[in-house]
Amino acid sequence: MVARRGSSKPAPIVGGPIPEQILWQWQSGSLFTTNRYRLTNLAFYAVEGGVRKDTSNIPLSRVQAVRVERSIWQGLVSRRGTVIVVLRDWDEDTFELYNVPEPDGVAGLFTRAISGIQLRQ
Repeated sequence: MVARRGSSKPAPIVGGPIPEQILWQWQSGSLFTTNRYRLTNLAFYAVEGGVRKDTSNIPLSRVQAVRVERSIWQGLVSRRGTVIVVLRDWDEDTFELYNVPEPDGVAGLFTRAISGIQLRQ
């Protein structure tokens, strides 16, 4: 913020950096591993593993598409599924999040966040 002349109130800065906002976060795991995922309006973050943790910070500009897959069991019994994030220009082609609750809603959040990034570019 920049102070206006003759005023103690700061003037808003127009065109500044976009603040990062958390859109979705989820944690899953078992006795020996913990996986944490966070989607923001700028990037997707993942921390996976047990003793040795693998960390991924994926800018949304690198996400090409998002899709949902369900097994027959998941389709009949639970409201869970696998969210597959398809990446461009990376060694890995996809990033898979297994057994996600409400996967269609999560995929929709990804899609809206990606659209917002594309509009700002």
